[in-house]
Amino acid sequence: MAVKRRPTAGAYPAKHLRQPNAYWRSKGLVLSFLGNRLIYSRDTPVIPSVTQTGTPKRQSGPHSDAIGFGTTYGTGTTDMLTGGVLPVSLRTQARSIFSSMYLVGYGGGGFGRLFQDAVGSGVAGGEAVYPSNISTITYNNFKTSAATVISWIFPTSAPTARWFTLCLSIPDITGTSAITGTCYIDGKISSTVANNTAAGAITSNVATNLTWGNRASDGLRGLDGMVGVTHFFEEALSPEDAADLDANPDCVWEVLDVRRASAAATATTLSGPSSGTTGVASTNFTVGANGPITGTVTVTPSDAADGGTFTPTSVAISSGTPTATFTYTPASVGVKTISISDDGGLTDATPLSYTSNAAVSFIGARMNRMPNIARM
Repeated sequence: MAVKRRPTAGAYPAKHLRQPNAYWRSKGLVLSFLGNRLIYSRDTPVIPSVTQTGTPKRQSGPHSDAIGFGTTYGTGTTDMLTGGVLPVSLRTQARSIFSSMYLVGYGGGGFGRLFQDAVGSGVAGGEAVYPSNISTITYNNFKTSAATVISWIFPTSAPTARWFTLCLSIPDITGTSAITGTCYIDGKISSTVANNTAAGAITSNVATNLTWGNRASDGLRGLDGMVGVTHFFEEALSPEDAADLDANPDCVWEVLDVRRASAAATATTLSGPSSGTTGVASTNFTVGANGPITGTVTVTPSDAADGGTFTPTSVAISSGTPTATFTYTPASVGVKTISISDDGGLTDATPLSYTSNAAVSFIGARMNRMPNIARM
């Protein structure tokens, strides 16, 4: 059965409840970043916090939140965020990265970082992505040090002065052989390139701790622009995947039922007829509550000891039976006050006025219509 790839985006009650749908789980969605926070971390029970250096500024992007770096949308060239871990065992699988970005320029030294490992220089292993002023977009995977880095240098110029989406898809990042990766801009293939091959196996087993918008080792590779949503995957994404993400980065999430439960009941309700005949049962009065009920609540009607009778003398309401009915038989003529009380601690409903009218005498009516024999 095909998995729905583009569920309707919705609101989510709490960020830690956000979960990828079955298709994107199969693509190995491992980490998601939005604005100045992580919103999903597959392999950690609690989403890691994000700390900031400088003052990256919250911004509005095409997909809600964004974060600004650099002098135009941030406060300086050393702005960065630190947080999140790519929990990769020896980084011997595929890697795909999707990001929504806005570049004013190419950043510090012409090589501003979308992200880099928090160690900064790659000495403990790590990954990095950056656009550059030499008309390339680069993905680096450091094997054991900066001297053994595997690079995919895509011959693509990153757009500037507008929002765009970047998607890099690499089937194997070990670098022991030439593997072709694909760069997508705005959901369309922009370029493909094979990596350089770095000698030796990846020996570092250190997970990649990330900095966003710069690199931590010297703070000199600051991004100049804004970053919106960013997703990391442990599988190679297809052209269709890149197009889906470009159209709606939220397509990765399950549609959660986030309809808010109605507030619990605080009061009873009462409705019914306003008049009837003395000695005759009324039409139904209906009792209920102004919200969901926990357990069963017994409701008892009253006419302020005015002599009338109720059938039944009490009723029960619950979550499964939220309303109940009773009838009232007044004992005398006049205006009666019908009220209810309950054993559930709910505020009583506003009482109703019920006018009891005298019954019409059939014999008296016939006598009044008889002819006056004495006058005949």
